[in-house]
Amino acid sequence: MNKIDKHPKKGGLTVLRPEDNFRFACHKELECFTECCRNTTIFLTPYDILRMKNALGISSEDFLRTYTN
Repeated sequence: MNKIDKHPKKGGLTVLRPEDNFRFACHKELECFTECCRNTTIFLTPYDILRMKNALGISSEDFLRTYTN
């Protein structure tokens, strides 16, 4: 992961570049749970699919059938 710098002219907000990664936690205890991604089309790369199916311990076919449209 690349180092993310604070942008001094943006009030200390973190400016993400295309090569940067970030983590967040979305869970049922949050008031906004699933609101940010509702009715959103997210395009997955083959690498995204490999990482997620491996983390779940399932085949690519099962991942695509279960989690994608």
